[in-house]
Amino acid sequence: MDKAEFDRRLDKLTRDIAKSHNYRVGDYKYFVYPYKGLLPLNSEQVENTVLLMSEIIPSNATMLFTVMTDGIILGLPLAMHL
Repeated sequence: MDKAEFDRRLDKLTRDIAKSHNYRVGDYKYFVYPYKGLLPLNSEQVENTVLLMSEIIPSNATMLFTVMTDGIILGLPLAMHL
C-alpha cells in the first residue's frame, strides 16, 4: 500500500471513529469503542483498520498481544491477514 492509500484509509478511519457514539455521565464524556460489540460492527471499518495495522506491523511477527478482550475483534483478522 503506498503512502497516499495509507493516508486515505487512515483519514477514513479517523472520520468513522470521530462519529462513534458518546454519552455523558455528569461532566464526563464517555467514548463508545466501535469494536466493543455494543453496536453492530462495520465490516468495512474492521477490514480497513486491519489493513492499516498490517502496514505498520512486521509481516514476520509471531505474536500479537492485546491488553483488552475487545482487541480480539481486530487481532484475529489481523493475524489471519499477516
